[in-house]
Order: sequence, then structure tokens, then C-alpha cells
Amino acid sequence: MFLQTTGLTPGAKYALTVSGVKDQATTPNTIATATSYFRAPLLASGVLNWDYYYEITPQGVSTLQSAPNFPFGPQTNWTTTDFDSDQITGGDLNNNPAFGSFGDNYGDSLSGWITPTVTGQYYFFLASDDSSELFLSTDSTAANAVSIANEPGCCHGFQEPGVSTTTSGLISLTQGTPYFIQALHTEGGGGDYVKVAWRISTDSTAATNLVPIQAQFLSAYAPVGAPRFISTVRNGAQLTISWTGYQAILEESSDLKTWTPVPGNPNPLVINVHAAPLKFYRLEQ
Repeated sequence: MFLQTTGLTPGAKYALTVSGVKDQATTPNTIATATSYFRAPLLASGVLNWDYYYEITPQGVSTLQSAPNFPFGPQTNWTTTDFDSDQITGGDLNNNPAFGSFGDNYGDSLSGWITPTVTGQYYFFLASDDSSELFLSTDSTAANAVSIANEPGCCHGFQEPGVSTTTSGLISLTQGTPYFIQALHTEGGGGDYVKVAWRISTDSTAATNLVPIQAQFLSAYAPVGAPRFISTVRNGAQLTISWTGYQAILEESSDLKTWTPVPGNPNPLVINVHAAPLKFYRLEQ
């Protein structure tokens, strides 16, 4: 079952309530109403989204694109820290205990944004097992993405420009500008991966020696991490409290029962311990 919603606000907290569901007993019983809470993902540096779709047959990017649950209903999604699905598949998704036999006949997507640190002309290199296609936008908008390279079969690795369709032509990119990018890939059987490298026109590194695009150039929306205090430091009368993630810091009131948000949700929170009353603090995800 897939629930498609309107756009969510990054980092905002939402409640999902399910009610009126009945079991399959002869006389159906209504299952108790249940509510789950979650936060919408936040834009994070150093990651790409990996979305998994099953079952995709016959193998081919066009089959993935025409699947009824593509692109908004992947069966699962994770993140990688470079432009290489090997972090998840290990070269063969069948060997991942979470997938087993579902590691064949599937499709997947690696997507997010790349931000170059140098303005110039770039080649993009695509490698996969089995077929794949690489899309790049002229800006940060996914709707403007167009196909720039494709692997129609399998396993050619990164190849020099002009050798095959797995390498793009030169593409102008501007320093500090995020560009939406997406690699679509499908797998029949055996080994599986999709990876993307790039090379500025002034770089003489051989295509076979290139590595997948690294974390410092990548960003994507990722799940909000669990609340966690990371340090509490006192310097004289000044106490500094800091934490990770997108959480609200709460303080307890004088009755020791009521918790209220600290105005402005400052991170770090700086307290003058000589002037402030004694309080407890906690994080709310």
C-alpha cells in the first residue's frame, strides 16, 4: 500500500493515523486505531538517495520508468555517501540478507544534487550491471533533467569520451551551483551496481582510474536523526549546551511536570548559571 501526499515541509513533524482496518476472521474484527509520528527528511550534505523498486521485468530503464509505483512508491530507500550503489548491493544485492532473492529483477535510482567547486566543462561517466541511464538537470530542478549517458547492457566500466554512450559530452557547470542528478538502473540476475564519475576537461586522469563522485560534492534529502546531546561545556558562569539534528530543546517549568520550548530553539543554548533558575532540559524529535 502506498500513500501519496502533497509536499511535506522539510524537518516538520507529522502524524499518520490508520483506522477502520479489519482482519480476515470469519467475523472480521476492527483493529485498534494506531498513530505513528515522523519528521519529513531534511536536506543533508554528503549523501545520495537510493530508491529500490520490485519487481522490474523485463530488465530495462524504460520498464522501471513505466512501473506503477515509480517514482513515488519505492519499496524501500537508503542513502549512500558517494555515487556508487555498491555501498548497498556489495556488488550483488542477493548477498544482502535484507533482500535475498529480491536482489534480482529489480530497479533502483540514485539521486540528489551535485555541486561543483570549480567552474568548467565536465564529462560524466556511467558504469553499471545491468542497464542504466544518467540524467542531469540544467539547475536544481528535477523537472529539467535530461538524459546525458546510458549503458544499454552491462559492465563496460568508465570509458573515455567518444567510445560509447556511457560517457557524456562536455557539460558546463558553475562553481557553487547545485544540479539535480539521477541514475536509473535495473538488474536482471548475477552481479549488480551503478556508479557515476566526472572529470573536468583540464584533468588528464584516465577514465579507468576515476572513482565515483565523492561525498563532498553531493547532497540529498535524508531522514532526520534521533535527538542527541553532543556536549555540555561550562566556562565560569556560562554553560553551553549543544546537540545534533533537527530537534526542539524543551525546558521544564517550576512544577517539574510541564515542558515548554526554549524561545528561538537556539543551538547551542547558552545559560548564565549564576542568573538562571535551576532547570532540566530535553530534546524533542
